[in-house]
Amino acid sequence: MKIESDGLRVYDNTGKLRGVFGSWLKELIRKYGIKIIDGEIYSTYYRTGKEGDNTYIELTPEGNFNAFRDGKRMIFMQASAGEGRITLFTGDGDWDGLGLSASFDADNRPLAGVMGQGKRGLHLKGGDHDVQMPYGSHPFKINSNDYLLIDASSGIQVTPYGGEVGVYGDFRVIGGNKNCIVFTEDYNARVLSCFEMPSAKFGDEGIAEVVDGFCRVDIDPIFLQCLEPNTPETPFIVHLTPYDWLTLRVKEIGDSYFIVEEKDGLSGKFAWKLTGYRIGYGDIRLPEYDNPEILESGWEDEIKEAEKLEFVDEVKKLKAEAEKVKSELKDKKTYREKEKVRAEISKIINRIQQQKNNIEIIVSQETSGDTGGN
Repeated sequence: MKIESDGLRVYDNTGKLRGVFGSWLKELIRKYGIKIIDGEIYSTYYRTGKEGDNTYIELTPEGNFNAFRDGKRMIFMQASAGEGRITLFTGDGDWDGLGLSASFDADNRPLAGVMGQGKRGLHLKGGDHDVQMPYGSHPFKINSNDYLLIDASSGIQVTPYGGEVGVYGDFRVIGGNKNCIVFTEDYNARVLSCFEMPSAKFGDEGIAEVVDGFCRVDIDPIFLQCLEPNTPETPFIVHLTPYDWLTLRVKEIGDSYFIVEEKDGLSGKFAWKLTGYRIGYGDIRLPEYDNPEILESGWEDEIKEAEKLEFVDEVKKLKAEAEKVKSELKDKKTYREKEKVRAEISKIINRIQQQKNNIEIIVSQETSGDTGGN
């Protein structure tokens, strides 16, 4: 240890400088402070800045880290709680910001927590995808420029308490059934399935009565506006079930009614059912869902541009995965066993189609850019 004109210097037993308490030169600029070289500093409390500054960081005896700006705590890293916690503050309130916790209990399940605190929601973003969980009664949102994949081997449960689940776009069930659960009085909860058809059709039904062999049934005007008009391409179909000894026929189907006749002019009640094509969907019948040819053709081998190769690599991985899944078909005996495998293949086909769509978007952007340049 030596006291020199510019401060106190500490040397080890080899004569190597290990500490400076005072000043030293660095690139012709004199620095003032304490410099420890290959050593350690111990203190029960550490704080930066001048005494009395309101912008500083501190290390406390409890093992916590705080960062303040203009007197407001902005970062809090806590060890004193017996677990790791980090809070990033906005400065708008004492606990307004983002919290990270190594241990967080939700529904009696131990979890690690990422929380929007105070009146802050949570926003997670990665690339072109983001998840928004706003504070208060605003909707939870998942935004994606691609498709959204939720893959859960044991099922997915959506519980909109007091609300409903809405699907904007087509809704498809692959490798399963569309069921309604009904709670019966004496037979517990029972599963009822949908009646499916090759086309998108709606139906209405009722009970009417022929009087002296004649009955006109007017179709509900609200229901009519849900249907394609009654034409040879999209006809209304009427089914009759007599409740008395009647011989019935549909004499006429108009744009907003149908007429029923009884052969012998008798009177009596009957049930009717009318079906029609959903408006806007009259030209659809048994459309093909996926395109298996996308697995067989080598379209991706023609693509050489670097910006598209990441999609091509993903396509090749998915094709290899599809071949692996297809090999499982030969071991399946029942239709439902095979259905599960084919549903998995269909899912892969659609993921490949999405990658192909991404490539086509890039091509379209390149083409429009070339046109704009000309």
